[in-house]
Order: sequence, then C-alpha cells, then structure tokens
Amino acid sequence: MKKLPPILIILLMFIIFLLSSQKSTESAELSSGFCELAARLIYQKFSDYSPAVQAVIVKGLSKFIRKLAHFALYALLGALCYLWLHRKPHNIAISMAICAAYATFDELHQRFVPGRSCELTDVLLDCSGSACGIAAAFVLLCVCYCIHRRKIVKRGVWSKSVFP
Repeated sequence: MKKLPPILIILLMFIIFLLSSQKSTESAELSSGFCELAARLIYQKFSDYSPAVQAVIVKGLSKFIRKLAHFALYALLGALCYLWLHRKPHNIAISMAICAAYATFDELHQRFVPGRSCELTDVLLDCSGSACGIAAAFVLLCVCYCIHRRKIVKRGVWSKSVFP
C-alpha cells in the first residue's frame, strides 16, 4: 500500500505530460468532445439547437472546461503527493513544491509543442488546484483520525500507527 501513491503520482504525471504533448489542434479536438458532452448534460435540448448555436455553446464552454481540467488534474496530484508524504515533516510544503515544480515543467514543455504556449496563469491555476487537493487530503486524513481516535505525534505529522 505504501508504494501505491508514488505509482499513481508517476502515472498522473505521465498522463499530464501526454496531454501537454498534444499539438494545439489535437488538444482542441479532445477538449471539444468534452465540451460537447458537458453541453448535452447542461442543456437538455442541446440537440434541438442549430449547429451554429451548438458550436457557440461548445466554444463558450471550452475555456472553462480546459481550465477546470488543469485545476482538477493538479488537485488530484496535490492530494496524492500529500497522501504519500503525510507522515513526513514539512509534508504540505514538500507536496506543494513537487506540484509547483511539475506545473512549471509542464508549462515550459508546452512552449516547445506546436501551437501551444507557456502561460504563468496556468502555473498559478495548477498550483491553486494542488493546494485544494492537499487541503482535501488533509481533511480526509483528519476525518480518518477522528474515526479511529488516534493521536497526532506532533503538529502536521501523523502517527505511523494511524496509517501503517
């Protein structure tokens, strides 16, 4: 069980890398598919609209869905990093540093992909997602602690007896 979080972290980083490696046209095509699915879920009569109106709706959702994907992937990365390091000193800072470093690497990598760009706002969004994921993982562990009524060794460091 101890090896599962690092494996999941590496797998998620690999997925993020693959998504970032897509050319802008491939990335837009993938996003468009998700946006159309979201539009069909949000608008009950989406199919009744003309193709031009459907295209406007999908385009309008596109930026939101893309930014939400950034946030969500890095929230998951942050949560996994924290769950992996929760018994270590400075676990929150180390988890944030890992996520911020990878977000920066990811954006720099995109600079060399045709049609993609390197944006500071995406790094900030990724870091925000990571912080929320870390906070969610911390709350999850607090709930587990309360359920098991175990003690915390010192502030921020969990006892090994709580999570073997």
